[in-house]
Amino acid sequence: CLTFAQFAISSGGGSNASGNSNYKEINPPIVVNLPDLTQSRLMQVSIAIFSTNAEVLTAIDKNIPLIRNNLIMFFANQNKDVIKTKEGREKLRADAEEVINKALKEVGAQPIEALYFTGLVIQ
Repeated sequence: CLTFAQFAISSGGGSNASGNSNYKEINPPIVVNLPDLTQSRLMQVSIAIFSTNAEVLTAIDKNIPLIRNNLIMFFANQNKDVIKTKEGREKLRADAEEVINKALKEVGAQPIEALYFTGLVIQ
């Protein structure tokens, strides 16, 4: 039985399962509690980052704790109604991309080119 910390270490924090060196998956998926006064809601987000700059992907690996923290804080402040529309999901995606770019800027790295949701579940 692996603890979460052991899983994160064994998976490398971010992985490139697709074999394409331009994509970096953030693993494990981000799971947060959503603010909802009537019932408990969870959101799970799987993310793939795209960059043609290998240095950016390396910076993501080196700073995965900062990036995951910032994404968790961002997603935990979302309302479940945000993803009900295509426009809402696109805004969520664009805002999450900005969260990562801001974190990379803090550590002196170049921005990513794109962020993609590879999974998005609210329960």
